Amino acid sequence: MNYLPTAQASHVVWADPARAQAFAVWLASTATQHGLDPASLLLASSDASFRRYFRIASASQGSCIIMDAPPDKEDCQPFVKVAGL
Repeated sequence: MNYLPTAQASHVVWADPARAQAFAVWLASTATQHGLDPASLLLASSDASFRRYFRIASASQGSCIIMDAPPDKEDCQPFVKVAGL
């Protein structure tokens, strides 16, 4: 399993190393653009589906929520549509 470092002792655990790598690459490219602090990433919650939610500190917005869902398991288009409203 892979771990992403956080500001606290808890870690984000990934069962799939490829998913962990894809998330790390995405977060690295997104963090600078949106003023996010990758070291502050914490698991916020998960639900009965394959989705997981993370909280991350933002320099301009306090904190933000990131949703992660494997594309082959979840259709994220409704979530993206709502986010754009």
